[in-house]
Amino acid sequence: VEVNYIDKITNEVMKKELIPGYEGKSYEAEVKSFEGYDVIENEIPSDVNGTMSTSKKVVNIYYIAKSKVVSKYVEKSTGRQVAEKEIKEGHETDPYETEAKDVKYYKYLDSEGQTSGNMKKGTTEVTYNYRKLEFKVDIEKILSSVTLNGKEQKVKDNGIKLDLKSKDLENTDLELVYTIKITN
Repeated sequence: VEVNYIDKITNEVMKKELIPGYEGKSYEAEVKSFEGYDVIENEIPSDVNGTMSTSKKVVNIYYIAKSKVVSKYVEKSTGRQVAEKEIKEGHETDPYETEAKDVKYYKYLDSEGQTSGNMKKGTTEVTYNYRKLEFKVDIEKILSSVTLNGKEQKVKDNGIKLDLKSKDLENTDLELVYTIKITN
């Protein structure tokens, strides 16, 4: 009995084995493991086990290559990762589609690599490039009110003048209230 272990996509025989024997002897073709491949379970032939006869017997067991697509999300100028990468696993010829993410404080620029299509043997990388958003933040602090010993004082032009004697400072209750304005 001749056993062929075949890559389904390329039709390449990855390994060939002969099971010796004689007419009437039972045989069992082993479903083997190959690194980077999965056996195609629904295509394992029914004659993987049987009884030898005088005619040549060929058993073909098909495999398909494992594939994955890795999507990376990086700041273009630094190469720094800005979002968690995504990994889609499957098999050669499986369809896939990737997409850019909304990343807080970053603007999507472009992509490198095939963002959709059919998986290829091994790993396909797709890189989504981003630019960090720039912010110009202004902070304005405005004195809104002043309360001295329970009496509200009048604030003029974002300022106030208070006359306090050093001997009274220990018993003075002073409360300042500010309005803070932040603009971008």
